[in-house]
Amino acid sequence: MKHNPLLRCSRALCICAVPFAAFVAVSATAANISWNGAADAVWSTGGNWVGGLAPVATDVAVFNAGSNANLTTALGADFSIQGLRITTPGGLITIGAGNLLTLGAGGIDMSAASQNLLLNALLTLAGNQSWNVGSGRTLMANGVIAGTNVNLNKIGSGVLTLAGANTFTGTTTI
Repeated sequence: MKHNPLLRCSRALCICAVPFAAFVAVSATAANISWNGAADAVWSTGGNWVGGLAPVATDVAVFNAGSNANLTTALGADFSIQGLRITTPGGLITIGAGNLLTLGAGGIDMSAASQNLLLNALLTLAGNQSWNVGSGRTLMANGVIAGTNVNLNKIGSGVLTLAGANTFTGTTTI
């Protein structure tokens, strides 16, 4: 049987492309983008985020020790993030009503939170969720939570209150 040299080259390209594709997939992981509130209280204002750019759908929005200004926030537009993490901000974090926040599979992490979270925005769950609410902390979700066939799993010993007329479907474990 005669071998086709182009086929051999194609196999070599595939062998080289597979590790490259794996590298690209790993490199596309979520970045942690921290709030500083330096400009105003609006999420879509780049100057409110360390690095000058607001988080995108593949990023985790973080409120930490550098988050001391404009903690009662507004999205300013519909917004998508991979996840939300609250650690040690200067006070209660409030995400105001008026726009839609789409939350990816990164969920909400308040496992090391020193402050509470008041979520008044409309929320769409874009993947299965784990919401970790640490001891002595409260996550109050007043806005409507939507999503199709998504599971919401609350972990941690803190308090989670779902106060909206929620429309998401799936399993809720509290």
